[in-house]
Amino acid sequence: MTTRTMRRSRVSSSSELTRQTTATGAFALLLAACLFASAAPAVAQDPAVARRNLRLPLPDFFTGTPNTYWSVPAMGANTPGGFGAGWGDFYVGLGGTSRARFQDENFSDADAAAAFGLGFGDPIRNIGFEVTVNSYSTFEHQFFTRSGIDFHVHRQFLGDFSAAVGWENAITSGEPDAGESFYFVVSKWTSLREDPNKPFSALLVTGGLGNGRFRSQQNVDDDVETVNVFGSVALRVLAPLSLVADWTGQDLTAVASVAPFRNVSLLLLGGFADITGNTGDEGGARFVASISYGLSLRG
Repeated sequence: MTTRTMRRSRVSSSSELTRQTTATGAFALLLAACLFASAAPAVAQDPAVARRNLRLPLPDFFTGTPNTYWSVPAMGANTPGGFGAGWGDFYVGLGGTSRARFQDENFSDADAAAAFGLGFGDPIRNIGFEVTVNSYSTFEHQFFTRSGIDFHVHRQFLGDFSAAVGWENAITSGEPDAGESFYFVVSKWTSLREDPNKPFSALLVTGGLGNGRFRSQQNVDDDVETVNVFGSVALRVLAPLSLVADWTGQDLTAVASVAPFRNVSLLLLGGFADITGNTGDEGGARFVASISYGLSLRG
């Protein structure tokens, strides 16, 4: 493998860490922070939640007494989803990996990335717009000396569908990890049980098309500009626990996420990336983990 190939693979690995953090924070924020941070009784008092109840047949757990429900654990890993943050929503996260792709398993090859983002607009009435700022390779460089800004435009539809288009690394500084990527993605949320506190209460299925980092590893190495499919399936196994299987376009990631607190959208995620070896990395699966927090700034 050439030095050029190894470098491209290494930086794309760090980029995936940030996407993992972003997907975790943004989706959890949408489904949890705005609804469960308040301790008000009866139906949630957030005006945006009231609009949702009037306009769309939302999952059952969007109504009821907020402090009786757990925050929603992460329902995404390394790929974007069709849902996103709206006006006043904020999220922040930090992710790490035991080693970068195609590197030996030792501490010097561990890497980390950080991200924070804000939501704008109203995806129920019209369009939601999400902006995420990423800091890459934080073990090797200071925060935000290598950075990129992502844009995610999304809209929710009847039947608990949501679709989005996105532009990753639209604005960069320093030597950012990987180049820009464009994507289109659709997600479908399904409530499997009337009570979300019961086991196996919800399922999220996501599928999309993208270029850039979503291309196969072979196409990345050969500089072939094309598009590729990606997707994920997430199951809420218990109220505070979810399992996620995520195909990044290059390899499989499998993670578990825990929401340890009922009314706080603090999420923990851990699992393994590059499980199938489809990228050609002979080092085997890599351990990945992240922590994220979501908050609604709306009154």
